[in-house]
Amino acid sequence: MTLLVARDQQLGPYRIRQVVGTGGFGTVYEAIDVRTGTRVALKVPHHQDRGQEYLTYEPSLLAQLRHPNIVQLIDATTYEGLFFFVMEFVEGRSLSQRLDEEHILDWPEAVTIIRQVAEAVRFAHQHRILHRDLRPANILLRSDSVVKVTDFGIAKWLRDTDYAHTVIGSPPYMAPEQLEGKATFASDIYSMGVVLYEMVTGQVPYFDVNFVLLKQKILQGQCMTPHQLWPDRIPVTISQFIMRAIERKRSLRFQTTDEFLQALDLAVQSATRRTTRLYRPPRLPENVQVPAPSQRRRYCWNCAQVLHDYTVRCPACGEAQ
Repeated sequence: MTLLVARDQQLGPYRIRQVVGTGGFGTVYEAIDVRTGTRVALKVPHHQDRGQEYLTYEPSLLAQLRHPNIVQLIDATTYEGLFFFVMEFVEGRSLSQRLDEEHILDWPEAVTIIRQVAEAVRFAHQHRILHRDLRPANILLRSDSVVKVTDFGIAKWLRDTDYAHTVIGSPPYMAPEQLEGKATFASDIYSMGVVLYEMVTGQVPYFDVNFVLLKQKILQGQCMTPHQLWPDRIPVTISQFIMRAIERKRSLRFQTTDEFLQALDLAVQSATRRTTRLYRPPRLPENVQVPAPSQRRRYCWNCAQVLHDYTVRCPACGEAQ
């Protein structure tokens, strides 16, 4: 079904202003609630013909997640045969946009951002909801420094199991077990570790344009530490914290967001008590390569097909990016 939602079109009480972004589940528009004059974010699913359960899945999850660091659901409705749901509008920009412009953030600011993300993830995990797609594009930075996690379109509600058995997500941010179809709550922790690694170094720990090779690198778990890359910028304790968060073996990783947050606080306390000591990085295997900062979003979230920079719909599976 082709969706024609245009500027100034009105869907019930909501008047469309502009496209904000598009993802695997739907397109997000900035809109105005003409009853109150307030700005809202309106999300229209791509596939309107997949049934009510599919269409209402994300809003049903969001309805349970009332948290200051999670984008809030306002409404979910159908207008003239078109289903959409309405969320709070976040005044600001995504972390992805911020990194595109600035490339690297100072570690104290990066820690402040990831701490708020972790608070959101902790709340979701308490409700047995696994996000599965934590990446800079899905982290919104409000103008007053409040962080909001968004896009639960491929989240999984682990009601009766500890695993999500589908390989889905954004490959550079996916944990080894997630790449093998067995995502757990520790997989979200891994993704947060990758996001923090990227914020403080300007690059993801593993990258290759070939998905098979990327998967091999992630499964091998050999990458440069943040302190190796930036010994004058990143304290050893912060670097060690990040490397534990992205441990290849799930049993060696932080198991819960509580553990993640407690260890983060200890790492920050240690880093602020002492200056970074002189550190001589060990030699790495020759096959370990440092990816370029621009190599962040070139895979289809659904089928892992390599995409060109400006691809908006995957040519292999047809899913919007």
